[in-house]
Amino acid sequence: MWLSALAAIALAAAPGPAKPRLLVLDIQPLGGAPAHLAQALTEAVVSEVTVRGYFEVLASRDVANLLGLERQKQLMGCGEDQSSCVTELVGALGAQHVLAGSISRFGDALQLNLQLLDSQKGQVLHRATRLAKDESSLRLQVVYAVAEVTGAPLPPPPSKVLPVSLLAVGAAAIVVSASLAIFTVSTEAGTNAELRQGASFPQVLKSYDYYRDAQRQTAMFRTVSLVGLVSGAALVAAGVYFYPPDVLMSSSLKVVLVPAPNGLAIAGIF
Repeated sequence: MWLSALAAIALAAAPGPAKPRLLVLDIQPLGGAPAHLAQALTEAVVSEVTVRGYFEVLASRDVANLLGLERQKQLMGCGEDQSSCVTELVGALGAQHVLAGSISRFGDALQLNLQLLDSQKGQVLHRATRLAKDESSLRLQVVYAVAEVTGAPLPPPPSKVLPVSLLAVGAAAIVVSASLAIFTVSTEAGTNAELRQGASFPQVLKSYDYYRDAQRQTAMFRTVSLVGLVSGAALVAAGVYFYPPDVLMSSSLKVVLVPAPNGLAIAGIF
């Protein structure tokens, strides 16, 4: 009876051109990983495999929706023996491949493990493992994990044009503003020293208009350098924020503040 029911599901799910059938099992939460994350990653994996179009994809929920989970167990007569359930289910649905996975927590990091099995040969074809510092970063890794585990071409890496441009412009603004600030402080110090000397030697002093203009110019330069430093720091922060998360996770982005002849400079590997 249960074979007839599953065979009907297999026929209903198999219209159109023949493609290798892939059954995506629910990702299992292990080691304290949250169940909601496992469910979200299962949905993401199913969606990503489906979009690639290499397989005719069946998810565990598809079978459960058609039969009902408890009814499915009764029809298959497998009780609590989940491995037996999977074996019977794969055989009845004619799924040549099975994609299984787990999500685990290791300290502050999350690890996603995927494996592609050949149900006919009973062997693992491919494996993929991805680490991330949080749930959002791990979700971005799904596209690469699916490509690796299914043997599909990797997607093109995220563009670095915008973040690198922001970093470059921000760094330039900081360097120019810091240089202007140093020049302003040096000029102001020289003017103050000249005024102090003029208290004893009036002949060294210039006109009143000269010192008034110098004071206005110093105030303007101080404001411009402050605005430039703040703007440059904001651009650098935006560049880091928009930098591809997978690159940041790999720690290939390194930015340091180094001395320069006229102040400070930002150097790094982008």
